[in-house]
Amino acid sequence: MIIFALVFYFVLAVVGDIGDVVRSFREFSIVFLFFILLLSLLNYNLRFIKWDFLLRQSSIYINRWTNYSIFMAGFAGTVSPGKSGELIKPLFLSDIL
Repeated sequence: MIIFALVFYFVLAVVGDIGDVVRSFREFSIVFLFFILLLSLLNYNLRFIKWDFLLRQSSIYINRWTNYSIFMAGFAGTVSPGKSGELIKPLFLSDIL
């Protein structure tokens, strides 16, 4: 799937103007990348707070570090087809409980 995506983007760059694509990468400021990554991390942490709140409201109390590890492991699978990471989190929880 990843190879297909790379080929697809390469074809789009070639069909479009490859010079514009290269120029866009050259003009992109690395400072913006830092802020993009920082905001993404903030987003994941806010989602973890919501996840932790949901578990506590469901009377499921586990160590926060373990809970955070389970949550992030689930996010690793959310980019897969079918969002299998959403199925991994309850499996990990059932192993702990």
